[in-house]
Amino acid sequence: LEQFARTPALEFGDVPVGASKTLPLLVVNRQERAQSLLVTRYDFTKGLSISAQSLDVLPGSSVELPITWQPEELGPVRLSAEFRLD
Repeated sequence: LEQFARTPALEFGDVPVGASKTLPLLVVNRQERAQSLLVTRYDFTKGLSISAQSLDVLPGSSVELPITWQPEELGPVRLSAEFRLD
């Protein structure tokens, strides 16, 4: 959990329309204090879902945040999500 860190990316690969695939986003807190990660925006209208809208990460620990994509149409798609640290 660092501001201005490299933007992480998840590659879901080929997922058939109507199917879904879930991948973990590993959230690591290298700070000496607990931090909260808040989901502020994501493309839910295009089949993206995030299991939690916020999570707390203890100092020096990590948490996996499951992210699921269920495509609604054929073709390549690029989706995004925005997070905020508190």
